[in-house]
Amino acid sequence: MKCNVVQKKLLRFLDDELSVQERNEIQQHLKECEECSARLHKVSDMWGSERAFPKIDPDPFAWQKLYLKISEKQNQFSPGFAIQKQLGRLVLAGGLAALFVLSIFTGIYLGTDPQLTYDSNTTNNLTEQQFVKMVHIDSFDDVPPGSIGSVYFSMSAEMK
Repeated sequence: MKCNVVQKKLLRFLDDELSVQERNEIQQHLKECEECSARLHKVSDMWGSERAFPKIDPDPFAWQKLYLKISEKQNQFSPGFAIQKQLGRLVLAGGLAALFVLSIFTGIYLGTDPQLTYDSNTTNNLTEQQFVKMVHIDSFDDVPPGSIGSVYFSMSAEMK
């Protein structure tokens, strides 16, 4: 086994996380290579001194407490944050109000068709078919004229 491969596996070797075959190969290499043996002793000394310290379990709510402290500090040091938040809400409300007013005026504009203005002289002179065509009431019929359904019904009526 090569030195660089052995050195990458030294921590796993110390923690007994290697297979039996890999462990035997590394032990054989350590017997033959002084450099890797010296490195193993350094790592084991360092690794052993770390294990001498007692293990400390963190508070289960540590992340929540940290997040709360950070958010408190952000709000404490940025007085413009609250103003900026309120300004954003006002801009949104103003934009929605402007959109609402614009939609009302658009509806009024589109709803006033100059052809539909009431004039007693013109309305009296129109036939019923002309008035229906002008007001587009024929689009509410079961089968509007000019549609595929009306062509089908006219053809079927001719065949009878």
